[in-house]
Amino acid sequence: MERRDGKAYLAEDPGAFALVREQIDVLLARGRRATLAATARALPIGRQQWRNLLHSVTLRGWREFKGELVTEEDGVTPVRFGPEVIDAATYKRLQDRLKELEGGERAEREDAHQLSGMVLCSQGCKMNGGLSRRKQRLYKCKHGHGSIMAHLIEPLVYAEFRTKHGDEPLYEVTYSGGVDHSADMADLAASRERVTKAVAKVDGPALETLVAKLNEIEATYARLEAEHDPEVTETWRRTDVLLWEAWDAATEDSRRSMLADWGCTVTVYPNGHPGGRVAIDWNTTQQEADSTEYETAA
Repeated sequence: MERRDGKAYLAEDPGAFALVREQIDVLLARGRRATLAATARALPIGRQQWRNLLHSVTLRGWREFKGELVTEEDGVTPVRFGPEVIDAATYKRLQDRLKELEGGERAEREDAHQLSGMVLCSQGCKMNGGLSRRKQRLYKCKHGHGSIMAHLIEPLVYAEFRTKHGDEPLYEVTYSGGVDHSADMADLAASRERVTKAVAKVDGPALETLVAKLNEIEATYARLEAEHDPEVTETWRRTDVLLWEAWDAATEDSRRSMLADWGCTVTVYPNGHPGGRVAIDWNTTQQEADSTEYETAA
């Protein structure tokens, strides 16, 4: 905090601001470390303080008092309490992400097994990662239909991926287009509500000022609404890299993504099953080679 003109303001700490932005990026990216608990570990504050900060308008550089946004004398414009940590669009994405987490969505555990979410028992039940009595990694049916050691199943999947798909080219996906003004429109809607409430309380020149402000807000909202078209085009670009090369150079998280992209599903059968204990299926989400949505790397 710092004081200027007899008022308190939030001073920018570049290191702290950068760390907060970095952890917000992790939270928005989902994945194994995208939980409130995991992202809070890197910060010098507790988990509840982190949760409160993420919900707070402080990230926009604003301030609340007793649950109400602190505004200028016009009752509309938010007081600039400090630098903007994240912009309106990121703030909206963050609030949506927090609702997902609070609604029951959970990021994968940091120690999740490599094939988590891809392994089923012969009855179609999901097999969760766990540990045996000897603390060895295994996959076990959540309804008790059996288990299998990780070292027996994971190498089979890796080997089949390289054999079946290793000589395929790696495609990179890019996203283009899309004009998303939803965050700015939400800000304008909130401002419009504040102006409307203020109009009912004043008269004279102040009323004229507020009406002019309301007209300005309405005009800006209408312009943004006309431009608002958040649909994004997905384009797959063929590279000169083969999948086996990408696999060998990939991190553990990247390998999981590659398996998921190719729709890896592993079914585990009881011992003595005629077709063997493990069946591996691939239901790829890659585009077909002759798709017009493909671009070839130069």
